[in-house]
Amino acid sequence: MLTVQLPAYPFNGFQSVLNDRSYAIGVVDGWSTKTEIQYSDNPLLQRVWVELISAKGGVVHSMDEGLQRALDERLIMLINQQSYMLDKNFNKNLFSVMPGILFKFPSGYSVAKGSPYIELLNKG
Repeated sequence: MLTVQLPAYPFNGFQSVLNDRSYAIGVVDGWSTKTEIQYSDNPLLQRVWVELISAKGGVVHSMDEGLQRALDERLIMLINQQSYMLDKNFNKNLFSVMPGILFKFPSGYSVAKGSPYIELLNKG
């Protein structure tokens, strides 16, 4: 029998971080991730904004600042994985990257009425 050892993560989503209460969540000011959580209608994301981001100083000015704080503090940095993988300033061996599926929230795109991209984006 072949088995695969799946990695164990300290959290399985936003609710488990809320329950733990010892971590902050970091988001980059001006990035869509911040806006999507800050103005969400979802009660869970509203709690994340109030309790784990706003109250704990989780808004950072750059991804580099957030990654440094993740090394120095109990901060979970929400970032775009592609941006992280392309960033040359940090040793990737110092970080654990949890799958984005654990921290899901709705997001969308705005395009002009009549744009040819509407059909493409709606196909998912």
